[in-house]
Amino acid sequence: MKRTAFIFPILILFLAVFAAPANADFRVVRVSANDVLNIRAAPNPGAAKVGTIPAKGTGITATGRTAPYGNFTWAEITYGGVTGWVNKHYLAKEERRAETPSPAAPPQATQEVTGSIGEQASLEALSCSGTEPFWGMLLKGEETVFDSLGGGGPMTLKLSPPTQSPQMRTVWAIDAKEKETGKAVSITIKRTGQCSDGMSDIVFPYETLVNVAGGPVYAGCCNIANEQ
Repeated sequence: MKRTAFIFPILILFLAVFAAPANADFRVVRVSANDVLNIRAAPNPGAAKVGTIPAKGTGITATGRTAPYGNFTWAEITYGGVTGWVNKHYLAKEERRAETPSPAAPPQATQEVTGSIGEQASLEALSCSGTEPFWGMLLKGEETVFDSLGGGGPMTLKLSPPTQSPQMRTVWAIDAKEKETGKAVSITIKRTGQCSDGMSDIVFPYETLVNVAGGPVYAGCCNIANEQ
């Protein structure tokens, strides 16, 4: 009986932190008019910035994934086609107004996936992340910060240009090295148009594997990054 009484509060705490309502609309609060709310690649204020939201930004969609950091809770959101993490302290639930139903539109492809999968030749800037443990990075340029809550702290990676597979035009490989130690890291990107993180209803256009020499291997999904 004592063991049950011990486990039950932990279960309630877990559900309160990680079971946020998916697809809820939010707006930005507590941000100065001349400032912005940063969208991060991981639930960490030091993670790479993948986008911004104006001080009075609205129409922010929560994916349902949350993670604790210090005394705050971070939420994964989608805004302006960019998916990433923000401090939930700066979000408030947006009230929905009753609207007159509009005629049903013809079915359309998922917003993140554009063009024919077999026709894309180059690899665009990507915001990648995964769960268990939560991790994130921005694949853009010659250097990035890989941040994970699984321990070890953030890693600064030097990136080589993406190499496209001649047999499968939807697959790219990126050779990387940790800046401080020179440890090899290999990154594989595949454009599937159907990657799921297993914790939300969001469908991502890319899936990825990040293999750190000597382990571990991180798996996750990528979305098109904000080019700002």
